[in-house]
Order: sequence, then C-alpha cells, then structure tokens
Amino acid sequence: MLLTPIIQRELRVALRKFNPVKARFQITLGSAGIVALFLFLSLAFGGVSSWQSYELLFVLGMSLAIGRTAQISAGLFSDERRNQTLELLFLTGLSARELFASKLIGGLLIASTELMALLPFLAIPFLSGGLSLDLFVATLVCLPTLLLFSFSVSTFASVACRDDGEAMLLATIIVVALSGAAPAPYLLGIALTGAPPFSSGWLWSSPGYAPWLIWNGFGKVFAVDFWPALSVTLVWTLIGFCLASVTLSRHWQSLPVGQTGRWAAWRRFWERGAPRFQAALRRVVLEENAFRWLVERDRRPVRLAWSWVGCVAILWLLGWAAWPRAWPSTMNFFLTALALILPIGGLESYAAARRIGEDRRDGMLESLLTTSLTPADIIAGQVAATQAQLRGPKIVISCVCMALMVAGFFIRPWNPTALAVYLVIWSLIFWWNLCDHRYRVQLAMWIALNTGRPSFAVFRSSRHPATWLLMLFNLRNVFVSLKSAAGQFPEGTGLELFFALLAVFFGLAVALQRRGFLQSHPMPALLISDMRSIAQEPVPDLHDPRLKQWRDVSQRLPPKSGLDLEPGKA
Repeated sequence: MLLTPIIQRELRVALRKFNPVKARFQITLGSAGIVALFLFLSLAFGGVSSWQSYELLFVLGMSLAIGRTAQISAGLFSDERRNQTLELLFLTGLSARELFASKLIGGLLIASTELMALLPFLAIPFLSGGLSLDLFVATLVCLPTLLLFSFSVSTFASVACRDDGEAMLLATIIVVALSGAAPAPYLLGIALTGAPPFSSGWLWSSPGYAPWLIWNGFGKVFAVDFWPALSVTLVWTLIGFCLASVTLSRHWQSLPVGQTGRWAAWRRFWERGAPRFQAALRRVVLEENAFRWLVERDRRPVRLAWSWVGCVAILWLLGWAAWPRAWPSTMNFFLTALALILPIGGLESYAAARRIGEDRRDGMLESLLTTSLTPADIIAGQVAATQAQLRGPKIVISCVCMALMVAGFFIRPWNPTALAVYLVIWSLIFWWNLCDHRYRVQLAMWIALNTGRPSFAVFRSSRHPATWLLMLFNLRNVFVSLKSAAGQFPEGTGLELFFALLAVFFGLAVALQRRGFLQSHPMPALLISDMRSIAQEPVPDLHDPRLKQWRDVSQRLPPKSGLDLEPGKA
C-alpha cells in the first residue's frame, strides 16, 4: 500500500473517533434534502429560485471547510504532545519533515471527506440555471481553499498547544484576526465618516473577502477582486504550514533542562517572572498555602491579562488618531468597557480550570493529594491565587471604565431620560466587573476536575444567559448607533429606559438565583468531598458521549458503562 504507517494510523484513529462514514452519509442526506425541498417549492408554488438552495449549500460548505476542519485538525499534534508520544514517533527513524508531511496528509484526508460529499450537490443549482458559470467555478475553488487555510491555521495551533481546546481557541483567534484586520477599520471608517480610510485593495488580505464576494453573487457582475483575494488566502495558507513546520522542529529540538539561551530565558521570564519576584512570593505565600504558591508562581495569566489590556488600549488610541472627532462616543465607551471586562473574566476561569485540569490529566493531582495538602487547601489556594494575580488588571480596568464614564458626560448634550439610561448601563458594567465570580471559578474547577479539559470547562461554566443578554443588547445598540447621526446612544426614549430597567431587574433576578443556587448546591463541598475519588478515575476522552449528555454540570459526570462503548471499542 502507498500509504505510510503514520497515515494509516491517522485514518484508523479517525475511523474510531469521528465515524466519517456516518458523517458523509448525514451530509449527503442533508444536501439532498435541501435540493429536493427547494425543487419541490419551485415546482409547487413558483417564485422560489435555485439561488436560495445554493445559499444554504454554500453556508453548509463554509461550516465544513472552516469549522469542521478546525475541529478535526486541532488535535493533530496537540494530542501527541500532551501524551508525550511525539518523541516516540521520532524514535522510529522518521525525520521531522517526514513526520510533519505524513500527519498533514492523514489529517487532510480526514478533514476533506465531508466537504467532498457536499460539492456534487452545488452543481444542481448551476445546472438548473440559478447561477453563472463564473460563480460556480469560483465556489468550487473557494471552498477547498478555505479548507486548506483552516487546516493550516489549526495545524499551527495544534503544534503550538498541548491541549486541543487551547489549539481550537488559538486557531479561532488567528482566523478572526486575519479575517477582520482589514474589513473592520474599512467598514468602521465608512460608518463613522462616510468614506473608507484606505483603498479597497487592502481587503484582499482578508481570508473572508473571497467568500463574501461569492455570498453577494458578485453583484451580478464578476468581481475582479475575487482571484487576487483567493491568492492572498493561499499565501496565508503557506505561511501557516511553514510556521507549523518550524514550530514542530523547535519543539523537537528544544533545549535540555539546565541549558540557557535567549529563547529559554524569555520563556522562563514569561512563565515564572523575575527571580526576585519568585523569592518574595516564596517567603510570603509558601508557608500560608503551598498550593497557592504553586499556582501563583505561574505568571502566564497575569501576562495575558496585561497584554490584552495593552492591545485594547493601543487599538483604541489608533482609532482615535484615525477619526479624532467621530471616534469618541458613548457607544464606543460601552464597547471598550465590555472588551476589557469580559475576556478578563473568562481568563480568570480558564486559569483555575487549566491548573486543575492539567494536574488531573497528567496524574499530578492524585500525587498532590497523597501529601499533606487537602482538597480544601487546593480550592482555597487556587481561588486566592487567581484573585491575587488578576487584582491589578481589574483595578486598572475599573479606573479606565470610570474615566470613560466621566468623559461621556462632556462629549454630547443630555436629557434626564438619556442620563438615567446611561447611568444604569454603567452601573451594570461596574457590577459585572466588581462582583464576586468565585462560584464561576469553582464551577470551572469542578468541570475541569471531571473532564481534564480546561477549555471545555470554561465554555460550560460561562454559559450564563446574563452574559449573552448583555452582549446581544450592546451588539444591537452598536448597529443602531452606527446608523444614526453620530452614535448618540442613549437618545433618551422610553423604550431605552424600559430595556435598561428590564436589564436591572434581570440582573437582580440572576443575583438572587445564584444566591439560592449556592445554598442548595455548595460547590466547594462537592469539590472537597469528591476530589479524591474523581482523581483516581480515568480521564474521559474528548469524544466521550457522556460529555454531550452531561446536562447538569453541578453534578458528577456519570460513570461509563460497557453499554456506552461502540462496537469495536470495547
């Protein structure tokens, strides 16, 4: 057989984890159902064009080319690094280039199977006269290109991270950053001043520009920008593969313990801080709580928090320099505050979940529990360390929010109703920033303890309706403000006052509900009572069906029985 053993291994693992035969059947059945439905509607009622079925098929193809590909390829190398089997693969005599190429081919074969099942159905709208030949050819080229782009970014993230959840998050950040780097200021300049801040040729650099042109049907005329934009996406793809290859070689040729170098010194400073800080931390914290010292000596959450605050500040100042008159607005201040507060809250939960999740997955937690440390010491130390690490960034964010709130009083005229709505919104923002998120941190620790997966724990612990309501409320307001004269939200209407009071009522209801829930579901008690027994159980796999069936995350993950195993897995 022409396939190398590594490729055969990847295909066998995919057959066991992802069940590609079933996935291809579902994609084929769904695509056929979409086409049949619109053909029936067009014959029965008329007025239904094949372009509408093409839109649904194109959206499905985008989700497969980007989302599904990233989900499959995020664990391509991160699983090997986490299980420490990457070095064992090198012991077989494979070079870094051969291993990288074999893993890429295997992962690409797995990621492309579902999209290949969809592509034939895109020909039906074309054959029925619903779209032009140029648009049909552009679609057939665009979707595989996006698949390669998503695969390259996810491969780089998989090489750079040890956890597939972290790799998925990093890949999402990279894709969003590359896709929005040019369109965001371009559209923002048009919304604020009515004119673009730079030439539309810069939009070629966005990987999302080519599919956006397809979605608009080329405006009934073939867009000359399509092929240059697609070419730039291929360049990004090559850069992603090159960075992944270099990063893999660097990880394989990493410096041994005790050897020094600029990269090692910088990494040690990023992770541990200055030696003087470590010595002071050891004197102050070690005797009080050893686990708090173990957590707090890791400075990565602090570095990430300050880096995020600095990035938001730089972007805000750049926007102010580009549009000095149109940039300062109340809606801009609201969005800036949310951009500062919400990620820091997620980082607080992730820092706690990562510590206990990695210890659970590596077996270190079971070893820690054999010492004099008790589960109560671990929980108290983790919560105290997380609060101490992020106290400085939270204070700075509160001061920035206070300055933004005061500045809002002087940039526009006010009426009593608008002023009341303005103060209510800022009160909710300050409440969200200053309220105690200890329960959310402990819930993230509990989920990470059961699953050993920090990213999954943060996602499940933050699915609170108040967060999404606040985000949707402000997202709706930003669109309203951009369409208005100068973004003068709030305007002081009765409807705005009603929604503001409704938000206050909802916030009070959430606070009371959380207080009652804490009394009936004491999360620290669950962590203390079940930590030792959970630490002795095997860590569930990412594709364990129990994770999807785990509705009440405040309870333990149900045990896995032999009936849950699929044929061939027992």
